[in-house]
Amino acid sequence: MSANYVPAIKSQMGDWTYYITKMKFGEVASQVELAEDIHSPKSLDEEIQRDISNRVKDMTEFLLSEPQRFYGSLVVSVYKGNPKFYPLTIDEKNGIVDSVDHSFGLLKMDGSQTYFALDGQHRLKSIKNAVKENPDLKSEEISVLVLNHDSSQQGMIRIRRLFARLNRYAKPTDGKTNIAIDEDDCVAITTRRLVNDFKPFKAIIKKEAAGKQISNSHKDDNYFTTLVALYEANIELCSGSVELNLNKKFLSKRPDDEFLDNMYSFLENIWSLLFEKIAIFKDIIQGEKPGVYRKPDGGNVWMRPISQLIFATFIKRVLLNGGSANQAIDFLTKIPCELTDEPWINIIWNPDTKKIVGTTSERNFIVEVLCHISELAIPSINKDEIGRKYSAYHKVDFKDININFIENKNYFLQCD
Repeated sequence: MSANYVPAIKSQMGDWTYYITKMKFGEVASQVELAEDIHSPKSLDEEIQRDISNRVKDMTEFLLSEPQRFYGSLVVSVYKGNPKFYPLTIDEKNGIVDSVDHSFGLLKMDGSQTYFALDGQHRLKSIKNAVKENPDLKSEEISVLVLNHDSSQQGMIRIRRLFARLNRYAKPTDGKTNIAIDEDDCVAITTRRLVNDFKPFKAIIKKEAAGKQISNSHKDDNYFTTLVALYEANIELCSGSVELNLNKKFLSKRPDDEFLDNMYSFLENIWSLLFEKIAIFKDIIQGEKPGVYRKPDGGNVWMRPISQLIFATFIKRVLLNGGSANQAIDFLTKIPCELTDEPWINIIWNPDTKKIVGTTSERNFIVEVLCHISELAIPSINKDEIGRKYSAYHKVDFKDININFIENKNYFLQCD
């Protein structure tokens, strides 16, 4: 390979000298490699590359189908190539133009170089995949930050340390930020619209919370749930709509406005039914603070994000079974509402620590219980299995467990 020159800006940060340049996608695809493709890691001490995840498939599709595609810079280290920088002298008698003297120039490579990605591994792999499927993309360009890579042991340690720091401290945005800014995820878009336009949600959604959790402290008294929990509940609800046919594609590529309007109408209808029929929601509409119902010794299940997700999943199951949201919500008006009641206690509420507990497994178990009792959806597990799991949660023998709430609906439901 013959020597080549690329335009570059010489820059300095800390004890690193690096060069800002650009490469065409075709050059990136042929010249930039994953670290594992250059240094087969013989030991953990030499391994400097993370596994490439399934995100690459979605990113490849983004490059192939999105007219507004754009990536941030790749950070690459150059291996061999004997890079040398030749500054260009500028003498235009113009202070602004002349101020870039010695920082702008040409970076020469002797032709033996290989680049590997320090930051942007997923972007790199998606570019490689995309140009294979559509060679027309080879002419597109991406900015690249180039660092020299010393192949000695000390050089490997130095570049590995930089790689680790780039990937450790470049944290992804949190959930609530993604929901607040995403213009492709249809559920994020519709959730924002609900928060803004659905009157009962005014001032009761905690938008600044990074996750689903909401506290018992008075600072959260005004909030029914968090933006992240509402988003996840909406995903569950929308997944129950045959008409919407929600799939992963709609979370990464913006659908048309008609689809978004239909999604909003679907969700608005369900939330309107909940605020119309669930007693505690009626109180909130009348001005009662949601935090009043979150008590140190438990309180109302509807004010806890984990329960909101359980109810959303149950409604989804009913819809997928051919039932209606109205039927599902009518059933939910009859269930015990206190966390100290069955089936919540010892499953998502720990009476000893007075805290919410439970993961996806516990959430799914209670959904199965609701499906079994309501007969509005087909449970995935039978009554005996429900009983065995219930006894395990309560830490008693199956033969000693009181499962009247499973066998006697009137015991479980708050029937008239």
